Amino acid sequence: MLLGDRMAQGISLSLAGGGARGFVHVGVLKVFLEEKLPVVEIAGSSMGAIVAAYYAVHGTVEPLEEFARSLDRRTMFHYMDPCLPRHSLMKGDRLRRVLTKWFGDGRIEECAIPLSIIATELRTGKPVVFREGRIVEALMASAAIPGLLPAVRIGTEYYVDGGVAEPLPLSALQKQNTLRVGVALPAMRDVPPPITAQPRLTEVLGLVYATARHRLFEEWRDAVILYPNGGTMGDTLSFQRSAEFVRNGETTAREALANIKLLLQEE
Repeated sequence: MLLGDRMAQGISLSLAGGGARGFVHVGVLKVFLEEKLPVVEIAGSSMGAIVAAYYAVHGTVEPLEEFARSLDRRTMFHYMDPCLPRHSLMKGDRLRRVLTKWFGDGRIEECAIPLSIIATELRTGKPVVFREGRIVEALMASAAIPGLLPAVRIGTEYYVDGGVAEPLPLSALQKQNTLRVGVALPAMRDVPPPITAQPRLTEVLGLVYATARHRLFEEWRDAVILYPNGGTMGDTLSFQRSAEFVRNGETTAREALANIKLLLQEE
């Protein structure tokens, strides 16, 4: 973020994962588009990767906002495909069909805006950045929340949710002399609460993702971090609230506009 006397050459944007909560990114990008703020590269984990890819391919997020408005308790079950929990609670076939509708056979390296999709290599637990290959395959890997969706095989390795290793993938941004902006969705409080009863699935996931979050604070110091109200980890599957999350992202982006515009100008 510290550019000395140089003018920032656009925004390098990083979007966190968070399931339904990730619809806050749609609101943020909606404001950036309205204000003509130049996003020159974009990276994302999990739901953040899906929104990032849509923006990088289509240059808009308006259809995603319409999609968010269409989701309620009844329609969200249409996109879930429960299965016998040998590998995961859901098969992921319906998610794949939605992504294929949006991206077809598109490839990451062909995006109009440079795109980085982050997943976690299951064998090592390390983050992997996809900058080439089929968008749908990389997104399925990046969004594979452990226990909910099956791990995805690409090449010889299996991958799961990018948020496990890198919930806000600022390190995947490559361009120099840009203003780095991250849209964060913290998994939980800085100090984990005591566990006094058998935790629910979302609580278990919250503890897992919080481990990665604590490792990344040093990296976050060199960026503008936005914190939209995306609820709690328990809202990860609250897709009926997607339109609300879009509005919350829009509100936060508007509140940060003056500061972002100032930082984009020559100091």
